[in-house]
Amino acid sequence: MKTAWEALARFWAEQKELSERLSLAERPWEERYLHWAWEGGEYVLHGELMPSTKRRMSTTRGGWCRRAAGRPLPRPHR
Repeated sequence: MKTAWEALARFWAEQKELSERLSLAERPWEERYLHWAWEGGEYVLHGELMPSTKRRMSTTRGGWCRRAAGRPLPRPHR
């Protein structure tokens, strides 16, 4: 049986993952930056541009990204 602290820690981790996914959904252009994503039981390299910052871009801590989730990449505005 899990303790209340373990349950709370799991809940917090899941909420953090959902928050990161929502944040990525609001910045779809970052999907074009190179990043490793967890897809089909292994890490896969996605993207085509080198990121210019040191912060995490295009994936959550758990390795989720839009492309691995089957969502299409956004098209550039013309």
